[in-house]
Amino acid sequence: MQSARLLPSTKFSPPRTSARSVLRQHLLYRLQQSRECRLVLVSGGAGYGKTTLLAQWRKELLKAGENVAWLSLVAEDGQLAPFCASLIGALREAGVPIQEELPYLAGADLGSSPEPVAWALVNALAKAPHDVHLMIDDLHHVDDPQVTRLLQALVDCAPDRLYLVLASRSMPGLLLGRLRASGDLAEIDCADLCFDFHESLSFLKENLDAAIDADGAHWMHALTDGWPIGLQLMTIAFKADPNARTRLRRMMPRPADLRAYLLEDVIAHLPPSLLGFMERIAILRRFNADLAGAVTQTPDAAALIAQIERQNLFVFPVDSDDGYQWYRLHPLFAEFLSERLARHEAARLYLRASAWFAAHDLLAEGIRYALLGDEAEVAIGLIERSAPRILSLSHLGAFLRCFDRLPASTVLRHPGVLVTACCTFVLGSRYEDAQHWLDQIPLAQADAEVQAQMCVLRAMIASSRDDSDEMWKWIGPLAQQSFPDPFFSHVRTAMIIASHGVAGRHLEARRHYESAVARVTRTSDDEMAILATLHLAHSALRQGDMRQAQQIASECLLRAEQRFGRRSISANGCAAVLADVFHETNRIEQAREALANRLDMLQSASRHSASHAMLCHARLLEVEDSPQAALAALATEEARIREAGTDRALANVLAEHARIVLAQGDVDRAIQLQADLDELAATHREASGWLAQIPVMAALVRARIAIATGEPVVALGELERVGRHATSHGCSRLLVTVHLLSALALDALGRTDEATLRWHAALALAHRRGLLRTVIDEGAEVGAGLARLEAQLDGPLGDYLAQLAAAFAARDPAGEDTRGRPEGTKLTPRESEILELLGQMMSNKRIALTLDITYESVKWNLKNIFRKLGVSTRYDAVTRARRLKA
Repeated sequence: MQSARLLPSTKFSPPRTSARSVLRQHLLYRLQQSRECRLVLVSGGAGYGKTTLLAQWRKELLKAGENVAWLSLVAEDGQLAPFCASLIGALREAGVPIQEELPYLAGADLGSSPEPVAWALVNALAKAPHDVHLMIDDLHHVDDPQVTRLLQALVDCAPDRLYLVLASRSMPGLLLGRLRASGDLAEIDCADLCFDFHESLSFLKENLDAAIDADGAHWMHALTDGWPIGLQLMTIAFKADPNARTRLRRMMPRPADLRAYLLEDVIAHLPPSLLGFMERIAILRRFNADLAGAVTQTPDAAALIAQIERQNLFVFPVDSDDGYQWYRLHPLFAEFLSERLARHEAARLYLRASAWFAAHDLLAEGIRYALLGDEAEVAIGLIERSAPRILSLSHLGAFLRCFDRLPASTVLRHPGVLVTACCTFVLGSRYEDAQHWLDQIPLAQADAEVQAQMCVLRAMIASSRDDSDEMWKWIGPLAQQSFPDPFFSHVRTAMIIASHGVAGRHLEARRHYESAVARVTRTSDDEMAILATLHLAHSALRQGDMRQAQQIASECLLRAEQRFGRRSISANGCAAVLADVFHETNRIEQAREALANRLDMLQSASRHSASHAMLCHARLLEVEDSPQAALAALATEEARIREAGTDRALANVLAEHARIVLAQGDVDRAIQLQADLDELAATHREASGWLAQIPVMAALVRARIAIATGEPVVALGELERVGRHATSHGCSRLLVTVHLLSALALDALGRTDEATLRWHAALALAHRRGLLRTVIDEGAEVGAGLARLEAQLDGPLGDYLAQLAAAFAARDPAGEDTRGRPEGTKLTPRESEILELLGQMMSNKRIALTLDITYESVKWNLKNIFRKLGVSTRYDAVTRARRLKA
């Protein structure tokens, strides 16, 4: 009989965790909150970090003076006798006084009743002089029902001193209902154990590259679905290939490493029937028991899925409101399993899946699987049967593949499919294809509904060409029309909001969205409805209202990600708007995270969304990296836009390029860019709507160049034109820029009073709209001009100016050193208040709390105080102020 004394001591302490392990802070908090629970159960698949989490918690408990008994199980511990020996050894190691007369150690015949051992352990634990947290890791090795009975007895009769913690890949066969009902059970499952993005980023910074960018981290997190061992395999693959850094987008965990891990640690001991079932359902993005049974032709599919769940074999429940319990497999695991299928068998499974989805009116998925099974005619039959109500951005890729594989002559034999085909190409930003297919629809045979749908499509195509007049021509007459199909209602609402927004009719845009005809859009969670609502955020951006833009875009992004996923079309569009808001309000890290791992998707989105996102990306590079990095990104974007032939996007890129090179002092390059802009402007001199922005951008760049070359009168003339457009179209950001540049020009002419009025106007409007980068990115001259207002301002505007000044100082670190400057300027009332509190030895944080101002405002005011008093430390400032007062 095995004695506890002969067991290796390593069973009684967790494996050594790496110093680079991610601290699971939110899970540790949950565990700390559950310390008084009778049982804590941590269950999850292989490689999800169960052992690491418990080791981290054990460390926290030991630091707090608690007693922890640890037991690591192996396959040999699966039966009652060795399990008891190991358990007793773990408890003794933790100081529990267990006597030799225990039934097990005395050699009593336990038979089918392990309870005597349980009672002896309970009695021993009751005599322990301290509480004991008993942590049993890798419980899935237990395959003896006697052990389960022993653990159940310990749970049911445990003394107050015992807190049991179990970690297992599979759910133990314990009776947990009563514990759940009484609140004595705490559970952490596989979904909880997945890394969130910030944990993945922390892991990658520690184990791969401290300088990894958010784009790469988001991609790796999405690929592994937060699976810790998946990230570990990726870092190994990365380190093994020195050239991987240049091809991060194509990097995968090395197939041999992943295959070996899954073969050895996951599927090696699975019954053949279960493994075969999993291989066949792996071709499905999602599945339920009925679908799985139909595809695999397995009558006991529900029981097999329950077994997969119990064993935590990388399966996750999926929320749905259609009455089915849906699941999905981890994508890397699903890929591994599906690769084990023969090609001809996969094709049969796809067709069975298509038939099931079609029979259950889930036609978009039926089309997808028909195409995967190489049955294009089946796919087009499904489209004809249901068009156009199955239109969905989520299935855009499947639809595009379908229509790419079918000649127009084939589609013409299915009139009900033509409108869906046109919609598909418009939504896929393939406007020339859309126009071609639209022209194939015989107008004489089209009923009123189809004709209205065609008008919506033509408006969408006009929108892609920035032709707002043409867009309104098609969409305006439909402003109050009802569409039987919600998709076209959403598009109509989006186009009308866009038309009002570009014309500066922001209130009309809001009113239409709130009207009765747009109710279907307001109350829908369709992807197109979310994008239609997002047009309100675009209107707010154009107006310069950052608060409203953020509120709308944030709500839309939450809905889009919850329903369609982080990289869905709707989520990407919302993220582009949010990134602009975050950049404008100087929350650079949040802006970068919003765009992370999305730029590839945004580039394939609508031309407007792509241009918007890429401009924001370049501005972030200017702040985070360097002006040169921003210019390189703009050059790449310019080449892409020229190929696409989108003049407004090109004008915006050229104007941004000119702003940056002028800030770098490269006037010659700015003049070259101006020539390109003037050529574009000449083409659109009489344009209205979106295209009217092109001459305005050209005039703005001419004004910048005129200021840089010492021609302030010319600059004022150009800015007057830009200002008229900004005012008439409600463009606050552009109007702030006009005020700032006009103030610089007026200062250069010595017209100080007029310049001061412009400085005040810019500051007041920027503060009201929540703008920061519009002001900051104009550079040091603007910062110096605004600094002259500090003595005149207090209250909210004074705090806002201090916030701007701190940002200017961060933008130009060389200007921060104030030592050695002569004392002089009189302190403002706010500065005097701060200096007085400084004399009371208050910290910056305490000063901010006392005066109800921001921490940044305190720092900026202190810099001004130091400059004015000609000192460099807090002590010197207080001393100098007291001397001056005396």
